[in-house]
Amino acid sequence: MSTLSKLYQKYGNKIITSSDDISELLIPNRRKREISRVIMIGGSEKYCGALIMSGLAGLRNGMHGVVLIAPENVCNVANTIMPSGFMTFKIDKSTSNVPEGIKSLFAKWKTRALIGPGMEKNENTIILVKSSLDVLIKNKIPILIDANALDIIIEEKLLKSLKNKDIVLTPNEKELNNISESLGLKVPQDFIEKIEFVKKLSKDLGMVICAKGRRDIITDGKRVKITYAGDPIMSTANCGDILSGLIVSFMAETDDLFEACVAGTFLAGRAGNLSFPRKGYSFVAYDLLEDISEFIRMASAQTLIDEIRLSKESFKQADLEL
Repeated sequence: MSTLSKLYQKYGNKIITSSDDISELLIPNRRKREISRVIMIGGSEKYCGALIMSGLAGLRNGMHGVVLIAPENVCNVANTIMPSGFMTFKIDKSTSNVPEGIKSLFAKWKTRALIGPGMEKNENTIILVKSSLDVLIKNKIPILIDANALDIIIEEKLLKSLKNKDIVLTPNEKELNNISESLGLKVPQDFIEKIEFVKKLSKDLGMVICAKGRRDIITDGKRVKITYAGDPIMSTANCGDILSGLIVSFMAETDDLFEACVAGTFLAGRAGNLSFPRKGYSFVAYDLLEDISEFIRMASAQTLIDEIRLSKESFKQADLEL
């Protein structure tokens, strides 16, 4: 029996993500996220592009503004690439703390946060991650933790202190193993067993987990979805940063963090499906940004067509009378 057949047998056919999981978040003719902003914290002199790719993904997905908190070189590049979409705060090298100015944003906008893309692991980033989490949690801001920020919270033994907060973790296979080992656990090799393992881990931590892989596992400890969308070419550098940017931008659209993860992984996967026929093995992560826009255009157009069809079918003669 195939893995897909086993999944259907155990969980039913709705276990696999589909356009139904994203349609309500892509309603056409709606100005989205006007009072929402996403704060993205990360970047480094060595890895300049990762945080910018996350930010661009958020803008492509309809965010009206993305706030980048990063080293000066990252901020300068971001403002050059996209001068109208980014608000930037430069990290003070002398303190490595979160800039005081961002606290004023919490009262002004509905805020969501992403921590991790492009960070290097060193003493300064450890201080930055800790101070960021402290400020964001105190202000009840939902947070997505990714990349080296994930490694830092594991190595600094912060996982248990973050339990039952509004937090999303997006570990790849190596990071999932690190999380598990830090808790004295081992990730099963069998895929069905792995699903149940990640589900229990999510429940125990009180966090939403999007375990990335050939088939993404998304769970909040109760619900589970598997993403079959995507292509192996998406294992290239920075695709994970784009995924994080998409998920956190959907977190600004819905308070259901599980729903945001499902929508983000599905959109990233479908964009990858569009990219491969055009780019083949010359694909780079930047290509994914164009196809995010293309998939949203296609999905929104189809939604609009469906709405027009349904409205026509519901008309009565009396509705047309003056």
